[in-house]
Amino acid sequence: MTLVESEIVSQSWCHERRAIYLLNGARTFLSAVGPEPKCAASLTRTSSEGRCCGQGCPRSVRRPYNAPLRTPLPRASLWAALLALAMFCIGCQTPKSLFTASGPGWRVQEGQALWRPSRGSPEIGGDLVLARDNNGCCLIEFSKTPMTLVSVQTTRTNWLIEFPPRRMSFIGRSKPLDHFTWLYLYSALCGEPLPAALVFQPKADGGWRLENTRSGETLEGFLAP
Repeated sequence: MTLVESEIVSQSWCHERRAIYLLNGARTFLSAVGPEPKCAASLTRTSSEGRCCGQGCPRSVRRPYNAPLRTPLPRASLWAALLALAMFCIGCQTPKSLFTASGPGWRVQEGQALWRPSRGSPEIGGDLVLARDNNGCCLIEFSKTPMTLVSVQTTRTNWLIEFPPRRMSFIGRSKPLDHFTWLYLYSALCGEPLPAALVFQPKADGGWRLENTRSGETLEGFLAP
């Protein structure tokens, strides 16, 4: 299955599961907050004088002293609140991978790097791996034994960046956010134009330095040919 077909299948499954969750949540919510029964004698202290509708309902229905007054909302408002809550709480999980970095056509480079996450923070040294293929897919992993600190996947239309120690991941389409300097490392190494906030400096010894002047984040290292 190609990358495009895989994304289409993943998005279709995602929308189908979202619809199922919304439908089940709607049924549960509406059944739980339905209108109050006409007769509330079993819950309140009542008077036996007269009848209100000929169906056994007491004329005078009193609430318990500590019972809250419940005013059912219009059904349209319930639907709106439910859908808003469901869209906020229920969504598709970020995919763990955009592609599989294996097979013919892949080139892998290894090296070392120093990463300063933000201005004033200490530098972190670790191993750097960059793999790319002929279709524009690129995988970058920055790790410090025994764990991966940053994982980046980019294609011509999508990007994904993960920070496993923090259990955080971000995914997007089209142009990556310049807030994440890692997303532009491959573009910088290829000599492609960068956002104004990013400055790339190749070194005479074959190394390089990429700096985000806005956040102070820096990447400095080298990759074996």
